[in-house]
Amino acid sequence: MPCYSSRHDHPNTERHTPDGDASRVCVLEKAFNGIAAAHLQDKGLPAGRPDRIALPIAGDDPSAKAVVSDLVDALGFDPVDAGTLDESWRQQPGTPSYGKDYPVDKLKAALAEATPERTEQFKA
Repeated sequence: MPCYSSRHDHPNTERHTPDGDASRVCVLEKAFNGIAAAHLQDKGLPAGRPDRIALPIAGDDPSAKAVVSDLVDALGFDPVDAGTLDESWRQQPGTPSYGKDYPVDKLKAALAEATPERTEQFKA
């Protein structure tokens, strides 16, 4: 997670400071929380394959999200923009997309059908 030594080094300065320390700002992007480690290791495929697994990426910084998207793609998965960190509940346990090896179209549909109610799985 890139951290900046000064609030003025990065435009996203008002949120996500580690331990409330306003002298350092960390850019946080959420990805990889909904895929099993074994799948991350073994199921990456070349770009363009119709059976390639898509992974949601949520974050508030477009340039950081682009870096994470490139990483997801390099690992053999299709990156899907899942919105901001405030919307990242859509990829939490108990939601339709969590833990599923969906291609892009099915992942987008699952993210869209998620509801903000916290299931027992989400609360665990």
